[in-house]
Amino acid sequence: MIYKEQKGKLMGERKSHESDLKERIGLMDKIASKHKIELSLTQTQASTGIETQQTYATTSRVSLGGNTTFTAGDTTVDTAHMTVSAEDMEVFEKALKTKEEDLRDGLQNFKDKSREEEDEVQNILNDLTGKQRHVEADREKLMKQQREAKRELQNITSQSSSRSRLHKNDIDDAKRAAARYARERDEANQDPRIKSIPLEISKISERMRSIQVELEEDKTTLSQLRRCSDISNEISMLERQKEGDVEGLKDTISDNSFLLQKFDAYPTLRGDNYVNTIETLADNVRIKHENTREESDRASEELAQLQQTIGEKSALLSHNKRSLETLKAREAALCADDRGVQKIRRVINAVRNFEHQQLDTGVTVVQNDMEPQKLLEHLTERIGEYSAEDTPESIARTMKKLKKMSKVKGSGGQILDIICPCCQRSMDTNEVMMFDATMESLSDPIRSELIQTDQASVGKNRSALRNYETWRKIVSQSMPDYLDHTRITNEVNDLEVSVSNGEDELKPMQDELSAAKDKADELQNDASELRQLLDVVNRLRDDANRIAEKTRQVASKRDELSVMAPSAEGRDLKSMEMDFDAKNNE
Repeated sequence: MIYKEQKGKLMGERKSHESDLKERIGLMDKIASKHKIELSLTQTQASTGIETQQTYATTSRVSLGGNTTFTAGDTTVDTAHMTVSAEDMEVFEKALKTKEEDLRDGLQNFKDKSREEEDEVQNILNDLTGKQRHVEADREKLMKQQREAKRELQNITSQSSSRSRLHKNDIDDAKRAAARYARERDEANQDPRIKSIPLEISKISERMRSIQVELEEDKTTLSQLRRCSDISNEISMLERQKEGDVEGLKDTISDNSFLLQKFDAYPTLRGDNYVNTIETLADNVRIKHENTREESDRASEELAQLQQTIGEKSALLSHNKRSLETLKAREAALCADDRGVQKIRRVINAVRNFEHQQLDTGVTVVQNDMEPQKLLEHLTERIGEYSAEDTPESIARTMKKLKKMSKVKGSGGQILDIICPCCQRSMDTNEVMMFDATMESLSDPIRSELIQTDQASVGKNRSALRNYETWRKIVSQSMPDYLDHTRITNEVNDLEVSVSNGEDELKPMQDELSAAKDKADELQNDASELRQLLDVVNRLRDDANRIAEKTRQVASKRDELSVMAPSAEGRDLKSMEMDFDAKNNE
């Protein structure tokens, strides 16, 4: 029984191992094919058990009988005889890490190259924009001067023409205008604000002089700034790049808001220095990713262990069920009418019926559930009883022995007394004569009641003896079938208990397996999302560092600009031009 259980367990482990191995080799082949990685596996030859290292390119694959056959050159390798050793896994893992590093390096180089090209294009665009703005400003000034010149030329032409053609209507208009101006003068002289107006005029004049001074200073500053316009252009370019980076950083946060909120990692941005906030965010996400990955690995290990345990128990249960069906078939065959079990049962019924009819008491010790061993003992005992049949000669000899036993002889052989051979009582002469006559009568085949009675039942006893001998022979010949039936019945009972217990054990384990799968899938999904989020956070950290670097560069350029144009007080050319235009308009 233990050997069968161990065999079933080993068969289950073997099937589980072969399934896991086939799945692992298929996954390794898929990865190797996708990323063009050379895959090295260990092939075990079934006939010799010798392990050989086979290296092949996963370019051709044929499915045969559920086993995947890889073809590399002239060599065909069957995964049914493949094993994935620790060395194979180490080599494959190193190849994957090398491929991952190459891909990451390529991605980083592409990003760096793209960023450099973007910065170069932005610099060129800023230079062209600055030059365009200068050209447009010069063009606007020239057009303004052209319009003023045209207006002045028109005024001169109009005045010269009006002087040459003076009419009466013009004189009347002039008189009316003079009268209107006189009225306005009188009204103004009578206005109560006549005294405050000169003060307002004085203030306005003073403000105009102040603005003129500021304009002269701004002209000087603008002249200095135009001389260092390259630095101003760089400041403008850096600020635009910074604004674009800030916008990109916020867009990245917005695009990944679901993952950030899911893992309670949504950042709160304050001010324009995001480095500390993003660094803290990156540390938290990295810690969460490491913890989740460890939990996922533990859950995967527990799941694999549980799957292995369930696989072993399922294999053992299937083996026990098959064994149970086989034993039940053998048990049914042993219970056929022509086999020993039914023959013994028929013998028991026959003995019971015979003894009920033949025995004087009508009671038999044979029961329906009597063990065959005890039945054999009973039959043997009955055969012994019926075999001890008395013949007339044996009865005569018995009588002679009784007569001899009744004589008490002395040491010389003389008869001293006659006693009863049964009770050892001395007999008198009459009793001795009666005793001798009785012995003679019992010894006579014609007159003996004992001989007559025995001869009357001799046929009946011989028939019973033949029956008992026949029954004993049947039982003896049927004992191997009965013993096999008893052994198989015990094994069936044990296997039924084992199958029932196995099914009872498997049900909660399968529920546990389902829960473990859900947990492992959830943790694996979380780990994958955290890995994705960690990449996002690393990009955010790079963006934050780039924004901080550009902020530092802008501050440095402004300091440089304040040295080269101290009157600008850190303002760039564009802001100075806007201030100058505003003051000029005022």
